[in-house]
Amino acid sequence: MPCNSGCLTCYGQLAQNCLSCVSPLLLVSGMCVSSCPLGTFYSQATQTCSSCDATCNNCSSTTSCQSCKTSYYMYNGICVTACPTGTYASNDVCLPCIYNCASCTGSTGCISCIPPSFIFNSSCITNCPLGYTYSAVDGTCIKNQVCSLYLGTNCVSICPVGYYNNLQGQCILCATSCLKCTTSTQCSSCSSGYYLSGTSCIQQCPLGTYPYSLLATCTNCPTGCVTCTSATNCQSCSSGFFYYQTTGQCLTTCPTGTYP
Repeated sequence: MPCNSGCLTCYGQLAQNCLSCVSPLLLVSGMCVSSCPLGTFYSQATQTCSSCDATCNNCSSTTSCQSCKTSYYMYNGICVTACPTGTYASNDVCLPCIYNCASCTGSTGCISCIPPSFIFNSSCITNCPLGYTYSAVDGTCIKNQVCSLYLGTNCVSICPVGYYNNLQGQCILCATSCLKCTTSTQCSSCSSGYYLSGTSCIQQCPLGTYPYSLLATCTNCPTGCVTCTSATNCQSCSSGFFYYQTTGQCLTTCPTGTYP
């Protein structure tokens, strides 16, 4: 008995009983069709319609999607759940950010820039427009005005860490030992290896204090201690106090069972 129309070989007369097809028809699930259905592509290797990737609606190969399923975005022929850095989503497609944008929200909305460009009004530029000056601290252009504070030749809104405002419109570098300071001689926190004693950063704490590493400060010894290593461990005592070696304390009277 003859095969169904379009079948070259078959095992029955039904349309889905084809084993091979008359050229140029394609074999899909036992049927001979003129083109591969949505979600499949013609494989030259197998000469059949093969399934696209699970994320693709339509494709020309396993690695070349033409449209994506819901909740996916097209990026370089594949479907992704989120557009990679340097691109943005538009109509289910990941499009490249504009020139010099490292990341963006759309064709005109830069979030970060590729150095040496910097952000200004959601765009990445290399030179400030007329009427603006670049601020190294703020990393953008600030409007020209009577500048009240400079870091070198740059106008800034505040002095960065490691500098102090000298109240004459300049940010001045703190002393090497200072991490933060309010004047050239008044530190508020110290560089590594230094401890804050009053408003100075020193490497060795004075008598009556010990280096408290957690806060990088010279902290007062307990009452009666001349020298100590912590808040609970004295090494020597003031006049009128007795050193109790068992507990490392300086006491006004020796405990029962001991004598001065």
